[in-house]
Amino acid sequence: MHTSGPEKNAAVIEIVSKSFNEKLSKNYKEAFQNFAERINSGQSHALDADVAAKQNIDISLQNPATITAAVGENDKELLGYIKNSTLKQQAEMCLKTLQN
Repeated sequence: MHTSGPEKNAAVIEIVSKSFNEKLSKNYKEAFQNFAERINSGQSHALDADVAAKQNIDISLQNPATITAAVGENDKELLGYIKNSTLKQQAEMCLKTLQN
């Protein structure tokens, strides 16, 4: 089932942005716009819905069941990083990502 997720996300982000009062706008508008641009641009790089569905079904049929599973290359890279890095390295990466 295709649900037009990227369009729905963009619409909700727009609604939230327009609902900011003067104080919220002054304090958070720039950061929220940055967030909105990043999430909307990331939506276009998402894993195809049919591919993701097939991978999820394949994972659910594994016996014995897996505790963690990656769907798509980004997930595989992220899980690999988490397995092979310290909490300090992970925190540093989060801070670096938030600063970009």
